[in-house]
Amino acid sequence: MILDLYVQMVLHSAVSALGVEALLVLWSVREPAQRWRYRLLALLLPVLTVPAFRLLDPSWGSPAFRAGEALFDSRRWLELRVGGVTGRVAVMAVFATSTLGFFLQEVRPLIRELWQEKSPRRAPAEFPDLASALASWRNISPGESPAIEIIDAEEPMSKCKGGKHAAVVLSSGLLNRVDKKELLSILAHEGAHLRKRDHQYGWALLFLRILHAANPIGLLVFRKLGEENENWCDDLSVAATGDPLSLASALVHVYRGTLTNDQHSLEWYRSGGRALGARAREAVIVARIERLMKPRPAGSSRQLEPWRMGVAGVSLTTLLFRVV
Repeated sequence: MILDLYVQMVLHSAVSALGVEALLVLWSVREPAQRWRYRLLALLLPVLTVPAFRLLDPSWGSPAFRAGEALFDSRRWLELRVGGVTGRVAVMAVFATSTLGFFLQEVRPLIRELWQEKSPRRAPAEFPDLASALASWRNISPGESPAIEIIDAEEPMSKCKGGKHAAVVLSSGLLNRVDKKELLSILAHEGAHLRKRDHQYGWALLFLRILHAANPIGLLVFRKLGEENENWCDDLSVAATGDPLSLASALVHVYRGTLTNDQHSLEWYRSGGRALGARAREAVIVARIERLMKPRPAGSSRQLEPWRMGVAGVSLTTLLFRVV
């Protein structure tokens, strides 16, 4: 029973993800905000449809349904035997690998962030460029400016801090690497996260990620969701500062600083997962920089988005009903 539910959720994730990617291409959806919402739909549907179908239609998933109405029956694959290995054994291996991936990509960074909170703090007055960048930021950022916290750490880092007192957290390593314009772009980027309340919605997304903890397709979609969110905030930063070059330059500084700090680890794990992780980070940074250097696309399908989202949701739900 549990294995069937797991396989059904993975299959529904695969169908939802492929369907959403096809619609993004078909409808030429380019704005990160819109792409983010479509990919969120691909994460929500598998979590909702499997229990909803079982509750609303007790015959869903029954042998008669699988033999008659289903377009895809997962049990046929579970009982398939290749080289002495059954489909059930393969599914258990995928489950274990995906759970490990969840720990490495989600739990470990969270533990690292909690550990960073114990790092010593530096006074903003120690960084003259920060005062100048803050003055410029207040001129372009609506609302009251959040507090600034500086962590004494060599690794270049910037992030948002939630809770009762929202703040932009910067590392001393970052402040020592960027100039005034680059720092202003970083502040505008983090300010965009705060205005979108990412520091609050992040907990809801983390809960959704936990539901997909052993789902390899969910892991991939979540990575794309995070990339779209960063692109979204990049656009908001550029809209505020009008300076995409400074933001791209800041991204280069951050990436190079991360490589410097991880150099010993990269040597030690040159042929392992750490090196693969470094290449993945490099690919994401390069993609963001290339995107920043391209002209801003004209036009928007924002007026059609609610209708398209509705069509996508109904169409995918109808299709998923036939997948068990």
